[in-house]
Amino acid sequence: MARLTQRQWRMAACLSGLALATAFPAQAEMKPTLSFRGVPGVIDMPSGESQPDGTFSMSASHFGGIRRGALSFQISSRVAATYRFERVGDWNALFPGDSSTYEGKSFDLRFTLLEETDSLPSVTVGLQDVFNTGKDGAEYIAATKTFGDRLKVTAGVGWGRLGSYGSMGSPFGARPVSDFGLGGKPEPENWFAGPAAAFAGVEWKINDAWTVKAEYSSDAYAEYAGTRDVFERDSPLNFGVEYSRGRFFKAGLYSLYGSEIGLSFQLVLDPKTAIAPGGRAPVAIGKRPSRSADPEAYDGGWVTQPDAGTVLQANLAKRLAVDGIRVEGLAYSPGKAQLRIRSTRAEPEAQVIGRVARAMSHVMPASVEVFEIVPVAQGIGVSKITVRRSDLEALEHTAGNHAAIRDRVVISDAGPLPDGLVFPEDRYPKFTWSLKPALRLSSSLKGDAGLRLRGTYEIQPGLILGGSVYQTLTGRPAADPATPGPLPPVRSRSAEYLENGEPALESLTLAWYARPAENFYSRVTVGYLETMHAGISAELLWKPVDSRLALGVEVNHTKQRDTDGGFGFGEFDYEVTTGHVSAYYDFGRGYSGQLDVGKYLAGDVGATLSLDREFANGWRFGAFATLTDASDEEFGPGSFDKGIRVTIPLDWLMGRKAGNSVSRTFRPYSSDGGARLNVSGRLYETIRDYQGNELDDQWGSFWR
Repeated sequence: MARLTQRQWRMAACLSGLALATAFPAQAEMKPTLSFRGVPGVIDMPSGESQPDGTFSMSASHFGGIRRGALSFQISSRVAATYRFERVGDWNALFPGDSSTYEGKSFDLRFTLLEETDSLPSVTVGLQDVFNTGKDGAEYIAATKTFGDRLKVTAGVGWGRLGSYGSMGSPFGARPVSDFGLGGKPEPENWFAGPAAAFAGVEWKINDAWTVKAEYSSDAYAEYAGTRDVFERDSPLNFGVEYSRGRFFKAGLYSLYGSEIGLSFQLVLDPKTAIAPGGRAPVAIGKRPSRSADPEAYDGGWVTQPDAGTVLQANLAKRLAVDGIRVEGLAYSPGKAQLRIRSTRAEPEAQVIGRVARAMSHVMPASVEVFEIVPVAQGIGVSKITVRRSDLEALEHTAGNHAAIRDRVVISDAGPLPDGLVFPEDRYPKFTWSLKPALRLSSSLKGDAGLRLRGTYEIQPGLILGGSVYQTLTGRPAADPATPGPLPPVRSRSAEYLENGEPALESLTLAWYARPAENFYSRVTVGYLETMHAGISAELLWKPVDSRLALGVEVNHTKQRDTDGGFGFGEFDYEVTTGHVSAYYDFGRGYSGQLDVGKYLAGDVGATLSLDREFANGWRFGAFATLTDASDEEFGPGSFDKGIRVTIPLDWLMGRKAGNSVSRTFRPYSSDGGARLNVSGRLYETIRDYQGNELDDQWGSFWR
């Protein structure tokens, strides 16, 4: 690669000078910034900091023909994970006529050992490319200390890639030769072994917008700058200037390794809060007159009026519509009313219950003392929250009213449909449809943009006909090409489905949801279940409303579809019966775990362990690993299935929750082993939001 020209040096110097010239009093906090690898760091080296709990970040960087994209998530206050994709052009530039490109994916884990105090630095231990899937393997210990509100200093020791320049020796012995093989397996015997080298960096925050940085790098880029001649590494020193815009966006310009100009872009988001302002302030509880002052108000004769249900339902629907809550049905007696509801916004579920109780206090006649609120999903009730009206009136303005009202509220099984339930006139049957822009993203951070047409016909409670069609408008197919191996190609040919389907029928199903007994839920789905497979899927779930544990069983019989996105099955002659027994556990505070044991689409047998964290507004992050009886050779590159998954609500900015989200799973390698059917509407995710433990986790929002 060519050295920096004088013009490029002048450009960098002018930009740095502009930063210095715009100095004004700095803000009180120096927040962590991201390195070129997408982790908290200086420029190309990591730091000892951690992002605030729950932070999600996206970054992109480029220098010397190396492009990186990274997704990072602060799993807890001390644990963080990063998925990174790297693309290097002219990988074989030394060989005339060979312009091949190297593409690598890797996962990092970071553990904060010590959080910064007035006298001590923050200290982090990091494992880079922990699953041995690319060329980024390294380990490090980094410490960072801030001085005042402007200066931050980082120092650390690295091994592997980060111990390849300026070695201080091998304090923990020689590093074994890596047995990469098919990749995808951790090699703990290599961690912190071999040559170690020091790295360091300094950051000076000039003002709210500008920061300048300098660092000493311990990464020799031996293969990149040496064997492959991708760029020239003339110096271990890196310099940069970064510009911040608002709370979330940052961009930087850098001089790297004495020969390259680099660029980076960072987007840091906090899923715990919405960017846009929240919904309207709650109205006060409707207060009834005392029985002695107005005894006639408590007369239950109103139930005999023929239009009572219609009028009450219309008034409730009008009040709740402003909060994005829809009335699903109303049943009543002189002293009790059950209102079935469905929320369409990303509000905490406890807040939704509180808003419904407020609306009922204004609309229901004074004789109604007991409010039963039944959230509905897929036409079935998922729980019953029983609130006494007199408790609402008495506790609204008392100290500690959140805990007090929770002590008196009863959360129980929804039970069967009550006698006299009245549905809104336009509720069943009901047809809805939408045509919206859509984005599909691959594990290589490539993707396409298009339009998705969805349609749903709700025939009666629990009986739903639905489907979707996708048409690509621009971009590359959102799948990583994979070579089919010895196993049936149940996933390895997914790129062909995306390329050939123009437009593509993604799904067309008839689903029946029911409650066969107390604490039991069932689902039967038949049709074109997903892009690659059609058939029938049946599921039964046991989930008491007050239990953190749920158990389920699922059985599927499917046939592989043609790649053209149509209705045919002639291209493949493959059908299979699969099934899993599943256990789910809610750890609280948004953390949940899942264990699935059974038979997968390719006929292999094994288990999948998943861990997820979900936020009240629909953001969700998770990681999973699957081990089956398929051998490493049968699975192919990566050795076994593993990855992370992210769900981002696109309408988060508007504070709505109407199913407008992007969900994507990122794997270092795609293969046929450990593949499971992608049927939508599985029961646990459908019913759990309004059950006891989920409501308790955010009960503090009941009065909001």
